[in-house]
Amino acid sequence: MVTIKRIASSERKPLAMTTSQRKLITRALTSAAQSYWLHKGFSCFTEIGLSSWGRLRADFIALKLNGDVVICEVKSSRADYTTDKKWRQYLQHCHSMYFVLTEAVWASIKSRMEEDGVFDEGVGVMVLSTDTGYLKCVRPCKRRSVEGPKHRSIVTRLAWRNGESKRTERRARQFIDLEAMTISSGLHNLPKDDALKAKRKRRFAKSRAKAARRRATLML
Repeated sequence: MVTIKRIASSERKPLAMTTSQRKLITRALTSAAQSYWLHKGFSCFTEIGLSSWGRLRADFIALKLNGDVVICEVKSSRADYTTDKKWRQYLQHCHSMYFVLTEAVWASIKSRMEEDGVFDEGVGVMVLSTDTGYLKCVRPCKRRSVEGPKHRSIVTRLAWRNGESKRTERRARQFIDLEAMTISSGLHNLPKDDALKAKRKRRFAKSRAKAARRRATLML
């Protein structure tokens, strides 16, 4: 006789999510965070580098006219939270910080957050409600002060990001014809000779760097 044991829902192991599912949850949480802070009068930005060369990047930043900076870290799963070792570094760049989670993720990592000292650091938690579809603050954050240079740096980055730059626009040629009263434009392209020169310069720089590393190795 075969005996079937019923497993309580709390004892069941959650199924591993696919990459597409994680991306979908991240997109929904980011949109919910943007809706929340826009409603409170903030300007919102996503994927902002906080240090040079992108070594530290915030998922979501909200900026108010009085200069207050809020950073939200979106976590789509328990593993997404446990593998994040940089969250404490965000604190020096903002006045307030929140983790944005689903209800399921919040239930699974609440005790882990307490062990990690998240709440002792004054970090808040916002959860996407399955009933209303809005974010709700389940753990308020502690407001902190930000050093002048750090604050100036983040505000400058946000202002630069919001404008047109070579990150979003390519260099273009403009030709004015006053007789026809027209302006024609085209993307800037290097002449063939200039392109070859640039390619040779890059190769020469690589070879010099390789030779320098070889010399350094021989000196050890």
